[in-house]
Amino acid sequence: MKYAIIGTSWITQAFIDSANTLGELTLGAVYSRSLSRAVEFASKNGCDYAYDDLDTIARSGVDAVYIASPNSLHYEQAKLFLSHGKHVICEKPAVVRPEQLLELHDLAHENGLVFMEAIMMLHQPCLKTVKDALSRLGRIDTARFDFSQYSSRYQALMDGELPNIFNPRFAAGCMMDLGVYVVYPALYFFGRPREIVTRARLLSSGADISFTSLFVYDDKHVVLTASKASEDRIGSEILGDKGTMTIRTLFELSGIGIEYLDGSRETIVGDVTRETLMANEARDFVRYVRDPAGCAEELRRAQRLSLDVLETITQMRAQAGIVFPE
Repeated sequence: MKYAIIGTSWITQAFIDSANTLGELTLGAVYSRSLSRAVEFASKNGCDYAYDDLDTIARSGVDAVYIASPNSLHYEQAKLFLSHGKHVICEKPAVVRPEQLLELHDLAHENGLVFMEAIMMLHQPCLKTVKDALSRLGRIDTARFDFSQYSSRYQALMDGELPNIFNPRFAAGCMMDLGVYVVYPALYFFGRPREIVTRARLLSSGADISFTSLFVYDDKHVVLTASKASEDRIGSEILGDKGTMTIRTLFELSGIGIEYLDGSRETIVGDVTRETLMANEARDFVRYVRDPAGCAEELRRAQRLSLDVLETITQMRAQAGIVFPE
């Protein structure tokens, strides 16, 4: 299956490298707002076609598109490619507003296409194993999900610049980046909470640099934290009255084990490479495209969860006072 990429960042290169391991995806075109950058990136990856015009790619012979542009551009770009018969895998968050996501889901369905949010956690074979292991924790009273990662663009921000990742014009900030990775497991493991309380530390630009959110369930509390100005060292935990599940790296679902009250320990998931993680994600995308009937229910569940996550984050943004120009 021949695909195009939109964007030339490190995550795009990681996707290409991972896709190359499958033997089922061929890079057919590269897009960047800078043609010279597109040419350079395409050449590095053995691709002959580089563009700075999206319409040209939409009319080309590629079968699918991987979108890794700034958040605020996802909706219009995905709509363009779906309207031209291209399958789309879009980096998280897929879009900014829930109604945009519903429109893209409907457009893909009407045209017999796949629209999938690229969230690595959801496509790991170990995911069900981890969820099944929760029953061994006993009665779960609380959980703490954290993803704090010092941004490579933080120093530029401190120096007075406004990188895209901290610019509200691009629907960016901590919650619309790292926050997706903590909301997904909360909703996948426990469903939607009956109450949410969220606070964020806002930059002068209006984007958030960090946030804390409390998810209130009838039988448990789940605390979500994330920051782009610091680095977490202790991972995440799910606490029960028979044991505690520790998760070293949440977005990878790696380094997971259970420590029981008697001091014994059970390993659930070991180390997983980034290339493997993204390859699993790309493999599912290809499978959805090639076997639409057999994968219809699985894709529907993934899209439903994607919508639940976006609706939840929209509520969290409103509580935290995070507002984007659109």
